[in-house]
Amino acid sequence: MDEKENMLPEHLPIFQKGAEIMDVVHRICELIPEENDMLMEVKSMMIFDAAQLTIKVAGAEAAELYDLKMEEATIV
Repeated sequence: MDEKENMLPEHLPIFQKGAEIMDVVHRICELIPEENDMLMEVKSMMIFDAAQLTIKVAGAEAAELYDLKMEEATIV
């Protein structure tokens, strides 16, 4: 793996952990019955929040400016 590939967000441990969390959330959400409106609302929030982890890590890695990196890191 060359240096440029090593800098991809997918190779960062925190990104990989976010992907693992997303997988766990999807497995949990499969157990939620579709008839339960309240749990379906919680399900959508869980999926959104889990997806934000990897999105924000990738955004922080792509940002050139330190303050943008810290803003994304704060959200995570």
